[in-house]
Amino acid sequence: MILFNRRSFLINSMKAIGATIVASSFSCSESSNDIPASIVGASVATGHKLRFDKLPEPAMTEEIDTIIVGGGIAGLSAARYLQNKDHQNYKVLELEKNAGGNSAYGNNHISAYPWGAHYLPIPNHENSEDLFEFLKEADIITSYNSNGLPVYNEYYLCFDPEERLFINGYWQDGIIPNFGLSDKEQNEIKDFLLLMENFRRRNGNDGKPAFTIPVDFSSQDTDFTVLDNISMAEYLKEKGFTSSHLYWYIDYCCRDDYGTNVHNTSAWAGIHYFAARKGEAANASSGTVLTWPEGNGFLVKKAFRKNLRTIS
Repeated sequence: MILFNRRSFLINSMKAIGATIVASSFSCSESSNDIPASIVGASVATGHKLRFDKLPEPAMTEEIDTIIVGGGIAGLSAARYLQNKDHQNYKVLELEKNAGGNSAYGNNHISAYPWGAHYLPIPNHENSEDLFEFLKEADIITSYNSNGLPVYNEYYLCFDPEERLFINGYWQDGIIPNFGLSDKEQNEIKDFLLLMENFRRRNGNDGKPAFTIPVDFSSQDTDFTVLDNISMAEYLKEKGFTSSHLYWYIDYCCRDDYGTNVHNTSAWAGIHYFAARKGEAANASSGTVLTWPEGNGFLVKKAFRKNLRTIS
């Protein structure tokens, strides 16, 4: 996939931090009711301490069969897997005060709230049985219907309009541009969505879906993988799409999932965003997401957390 290089990433990150500092120092009034704010995420101080400071000599030595570095969703999932396999001699090491990684969350006197990842799409059937077992243990899947489709807890399904878009002086439901567009642009958007739906339904000669989640289960046919050699913007141009509203929408989606624009996202990755979700459920559509007040921190709380150590 075509991405920003490290230098570009660091420069843009510093610009964002600078803008945040400026914004946080500005007040429209002398009121003391300013909203408290801070930058959260991976601890720079802890990372630098490990890199530059002379750490004290260890007070004890312990032999462990398996060390899991990082207590994010991946690390906790690995720990849960080992636990279920009755493999007890392992430790999860986490630099931060709390587990969760990108799924960390906070709390105030009203409710919990996510700091990062905040929803889980209805899982595709290609996902491992272990995931579905975990969702059942967590009461996210409450049962299965007569066709074997999972029934999801109604409290966790997102039914309300997920987003609204202010376009041409009007608030419309949904993020796909619609209000005030010419017939030509509306037809382009319909053609693009139909094209993505065709990709969603396609399989490769290897019998695997063209695009799916997890990514590793996607087809390796060159008809699809060759799309990684061009950008999403180049692909749209090749297909004759010219609508500025369509480009804005696809650019928004690329920034949302990959943190970069249509020019720096490969066509394979761009199409994957639209064509990979195809989960099935008895009481939800394939595009439905599961969410909680603390976002995916809810999954962290439900995941295995025993033997979690914090380095301070």
